[in-house]
Amino acid sequence: MFNSKKLIQSSAVSCAIAFILGTPVVSAIEITSTLDSDALANALIIPGSGVTITSSGLFGGVEAGDYGGDNGGDYGGAPQFSSFNVDVGGFDPVGQAGIFTNNSGVYGLPSSGGVVFSSGNVSDYEDGTNDSDSNSGGNGYAASEEQNTILSEITGQTQHFDPVQLDITFDVDENVSVISFIAAFGSEEYPNFVGSGFIDGFGMFLNGVNVAGALPTGGEAGDPLLPININHPDFAPITGTELNGMIAPNGIPLMRFDIPVTPGSTGNTFSLLLADAGDSGYDSTIFLSSFGNFDTESGNSEFTPILPDPSNPTNEDGAFVFTLP
Repeated sequence: MFNSKKLIQSSAVSCAIAFILGTPVVSAIEITSTLDSDALANALIIPGSGVTITSSGLFGGVEAGDYGGDNGGDYGGAPQFSSFNVDVGGFDPVGQAGIFTNNSGVYGLPSSGGVVFSSGNVSDYEDGTNDSDSNSGGNGYAASEEQNTILSEITGQTQHFDPVQLDITFDVDENVSVISFIAAFGSEEYPNFVGSGFIDGFGMFLNGVNVAGALPTGGEAGDPLLPININHPDFAPITGTELNGMIAPNGIPLMRFDIPVTPGSTGNTFSLLLADAGDSGYDSTIFLSSFGNFDTESGNSEFTPILPDPSNPTNEDGAFVFTLP
């Protein structure tokens, strides 16, 4: 099949090493790739914020075969994902998931970091200059039948590649009615393939319902949320990493999600799913952080600060005194 995308994909690779007075520049976003789902889940959560993770699983795709990906094989005989939170096989998303820290606040993400997923290689998306308009990685595996069905509602496409999926099961405390987290989504598909057949996308499913969406600039409470994909009107050429652009409502490349949960509920499922649409070229990447209850004054995150209240002691001048964990 003719693919105009391949005609403009650059094969150039550039590398720059910067030194200041002989001292190497320290990366602000530092990423460690891992396939350990428990490590990813624990890096995402805010300790002491009323959320307890009980299990996790990390999944990739299946043989591409008839789906036209980069790897051969018989799709019909490949393992299928029968439902979220069930380990039914498939290929590991090698290099597509990692844990990050952010020492200088790139994109406004917290310094404590969190997790990062990419349809390419997460190690390519530490902070730095954008040296390529078409950075591509990943393994070329196809999304499973169920992943395709789910992703189609987000991207409008029927075929997806290089999927990476993290499933988490968790309980919440009796005083927790909302869980929140922070995200930054960017893509190499922007701007050349906006409105095309390569609409990479990301979904978050709480107990099977997609809760990922971003209110566009100028929107008001109650307006429809738009899917997290490269067609979002607030995509902008925000610098900071290799990514060409970010979803940036009101010019800020950071999104906050607040999701209602039943207080004291157990066995909640939370699934994160990212993939390329149409082919396996041109990466999309999402950074996620601070999963928990922001109303908890735990001091373990920038989003859960310890605030003055009658329980805080004061000194002889009446100033509040804080004891930090």
